[in-house]
Amino acid sequence: MAIGFTAFMLGGYWWYWETHFDCFHPEQDRLFAIITYGVIGNPDGGEAGLNQLHKDDAVYFKEHIPGIEDWCFMGRTYYVVDDGKQMATYSGLLVDSMFFRLFHHRFLDGGYRGCVPDSRTVILTRKMAVKFFGSVHCTGEPIQLDEDSQGNKISYKVAGVIEDYPSNSELKFDLLEYGSNAYNPVRRAVTYVRLNKKADPELVKQKIAAHKSVSVDPYGIDVSDRWRFELCTPADVHMTCHPQLGNRFRNIRI
Repeated sequence: MAIGFTAFMLGGYWWYWETHFDCFHPEQDRLFAIITYGVIGNPDGGEAGLNQLHKDDAVYFKEHIPGIEDWCFMGRTYYVVDDGKQMATYSGLLVDSMFFRLFHHRFLDGGYRGCVPDSRTVILTRKMAVKFFGSVHCTGEPIQLDEDSQGNKISYKVAGVIEDYPSNSELKFDLLEYGSNAYNPVRRAVTYVRLNKKADPELVKQKIAAHKSVSVDPYGIDVSDRWRFELCTPADVHMTCHPQLGNRFRNIRI
């Protein structure tokens, strides 16, 4: 009986943890991601959701779908840094000021206000700041994270330090690069929106689901006429974009 209760408690805790990703953001009941289907598949041969939206479709949604009051576009990037002992890889998010309007953040030092979004300004997490500077009080300090095509070190300026995010978040990062170039080479970006208080989420979902892509891929890689779109809660992003979780939850039920 003790083993059974222990397994039940651990399974229940795991279930709760997996299904409550990104539920700590302010006004998260009005916060949604726009997911694209038809770009990638899952190991079973079906479709998996991709937490990205093409720039052309974002422009169309802005013009034709009322009820959305704020947009936030993010890109993902990585830095390989020699810290003097070994080469280490750190993850970053390319963000602008809208990130701080839509998502949870608690500054421990400095801030983004007054900073020029030049993609050479960074905001570190507590863990990253302590690792590189030994303290969270490092605003204004330079930090070298990247190299140019000639191998010269590129220096960034620390604008502030924020508290680490909980581990049950899809927004995993060591630092935020403050700029405006969130789109990847095929013009897609992680896209979150916040609906206004009078908007009907179900009506917005229906309009987004009925949309036929208007995107133009300059590389000719994507077949956009097969794409489908879905308005997804932050918690559902974790489930939608990781189809292997279905088998894991099946095992919990067993």
